[in-house]
Amino acid sequence: MNVENVNLDIKITPEESSLTAIALISFKNVKSKISGIILNPDLSWDKIIAVHDNREYQLKPIEIDIPEDILYRVAKAWEIKLPSELNNLENLTVSFVYSGKILKSTWDLNYINSTEVELADYALWYPYFNQMSFSFNLTLHAPQDWIWISNAYPKPCKHCFKWRNSNPQIGVVLIGFPEKQAIPERDDGILEGSKKNYNKLKPLETEFKKIIKKQIDWLGSPNQENFSIVLVRREKGGAYVRGNLMIYPEELPEDYFTKYSRNVIASWIHEHSHLWFNKAPSDNWHNWIDESLAEYSAYLLAKDYFGDEFFETIIKRRKELIEEASELPAINSINRLHEKSYTVFYHWGALIHESIREKIGTELMKKVIAHLAQKSISREQVDTTDYIESLNAVTKEDWTDIVNKLVSSKPDVKTL
Repeated sequence: MNVENVNLDIKITPEESSLTAIALISFKNVKSKISGIILNPDLSWDKIIAVHDNREYQLKPIEIDIPEDILYRVAKAWEIKLPSELNNLENLTVSFVYSGKILKSTWDLNYINSTEVELADYALWYPYFNQMSFSFNLTLHAPQDWIWISNAYPKPCKHCFKWRNSNPQIGVVLIGFPEKQAIPERDDGILEGSKKNYNKLKPLETEFKKIIKKQIDWLGSPNQENFSIVLVRREKGGAYVRGNLMIYPEELPEDYFTKYSRNVIASWIHEHSHLWFNKAPSDNWHNWIDESLAEYSAYLLAKDYFGDEFFETIIKRRKELIEEASELPAINSINRLHEKSYTVFYHWGALIHESIREKIGTELMKKVIAHLAQKSISREQVDTTDYIESLNAVTKEDWTDIVNKLVSSKPDVKTL
């Protein structure tokens, strides 16, 4: 069973932290049940209806245990056993009607309140299925004096807000601010969202735009266009990318706007790199491919733009982080849920790429990364095997044993 398309019709009341919604979801190759429906625990089903051969079927969700491989821990899981008339259908459309408040989200990343709305799959604000991607339409009924942003392309709507994205996405994002608190729309602007620290971040935006032009020249055009950084005011959690949007917390220590501004730009480049590196499965160890290549791509671009000293400082610090950490597991023994996955996937993974660059040279390494980037944007999924194939194709050597040993051994900088 796969989700092909999600049509969302949402009403949001910021002052009440609430939403009411209809999610019309198109499924393909349904057997006898719809399983693995994940939803925010503060939301309740009002009704679920399927239509087939001009007849309505009211469906009953049954709560089940959360699967162990689900990244989103603040959630409830549901399953629907289908009547025999709906078994083994090639296509089935189901209407999910639900409502409630968004009070909790995974890692406290998402929320609805009277001054700001940030919703992504971390809040599970629509019926979520643990698969790679789907297309979507979003219709929003919400305060008209707010600025609303989604990871899709806006469509005209007289008394509402509409977006459509036919490019398969891994999630739907919705950000909202009262107009007086939001950055004014600019034709050439990348920064959107909260204007609180806009003037401090604008010089960084100028530098970032120059660097991502170089990245596109290197990796080729991504599937998504009109990339934006949406500034949000939360203090917890990090940045993430969904489609053409990077969601970035603007509440930074003061020296991040000055002394450490290059590090901020490097973190933006990491997220921008996910326009290419976003096809490794997020529920198992192969996710290291996306995160480590996004990280290492940022390092190489920073090297070109800011110089060797900045690059060498980054690499030195990553080695120190590995040495300072204790009992790090091998890449292929964990997934994103592991408490040390960030250190292992991002830092150790990037050091693996750096060790290969030291052997084959920068130009060949860039060609390897570009080779995999093009493979990633043209496929539904990639994994470590694809990385090895790109290495082999570009270098004309067999890297299978070396890479497999590095991902199956506990991190140790002395082995690089």
